[in-house]
Amino acid sequence: MAIERHRVRFHRRMETGELSSRTPDFGPEASKPENIAIHEAADKAMRDNDAAAMELADTQPTTMAGILALIDYVEAFNQGEFRLNDDWYSAPFNWPSAESFDFETDTDEELGMAYAVLLNIRDALKTVAA
Repeated sequence: MAIERHRVRFHRRMETGELSSRTPDFGPEASKPENIAIHEAADKAMRDNDAAAMELADTQPTTMAGILALIDYVEAFNQGEFRLNDDWYSAPFNWPSAESFDFETDTDEELGMAYAVLLNIRDALKTVAA
């Protein structure tokens, strides 16, 4: 399920990001193999999280329960309900950037995740209603 994949990947992003934030990324310490590996893992977790978010925006629910689950998940994410600690938690700014989405109508690249989910829900409602 796309929601669960995103939840797992976002948690991994928080874990690796938190560790990376405490790991030197410049100076002599940064070139140690273990520090390089930590930063590479954090970068990979960020890419995996963004891919999971894009999958979430592209996976059309097939039932009314699925539509509501998607809306509830996005709301919970935006409200900060997924936390690693007081510094690492879900929030609207943790979705992929607007540049990640390719909308013909979004020439300013400002619509982003919220718009992608809205279009997905609209399409799901059309299918469920038919």
